[in-house]
Amino acid sequence: SWSEIAEGDFYLVNAATGKYLGTLKAGWGTQTALTEHGIPFTATISDGKYTLNSHTYNSKDNHFLNNGWVDGASTSYTITSLGNGKYSIAAGEASFLTATATTDNAIVNNSAPTANSVLAQWYFVSKDDLEAMLASATNASPVDATFYIGDPDFSRNHIIMLMQNGKNTDNPGKDY
Repeated sequence: SWSEIAEGDFYLVNAATGKYLGTLKAGWGTQTALTEHGIPFTATISDGKYTLNSHTYNSKDNHFLNNGWVDGASTSYTITSLGNGKYSIAAGEASFLTATATTDNAIVNNSAPTANSVLAQWYFVSKDDLEAMLASATNASPVDATFYIGDPDFSRNHIIMLMQNGKNTDNPGKDY
């Protein structure tokens, strides 16, 4: 079973496809899409609303999931349990986070009008969940361990890459 949503670090997995919420290389590495290896988000809650920090910096205030991008301003989401570990993520009325198709690199944005769309249902998967899956891996049933790599896509503005390359995260264009 997957994690219950709370504050903390999670990967988002689309319930219909089993694919992770990640980013497109063609979208400067900041446009959201369904991918084989997702990016971790840090969920925080305030007044019953969540923000999802992607750690992909456009500036000191723009590093959040925001309608199809991971380098936007902080956006408040309502995250609702749909049962069986599935959640809907809504930025407002008729504005649910959804995949636009079931294929690899399908764009993800806030275009679903209702949480009933199967492509608008998500699992929140913690590192502990992934490690539990890894513990049960066998040669016949391998498990991907890419989640151990801080930034497997080497994204140009991911906080880990910025810090490794001596960049100031308050101003990514400026060196330390």
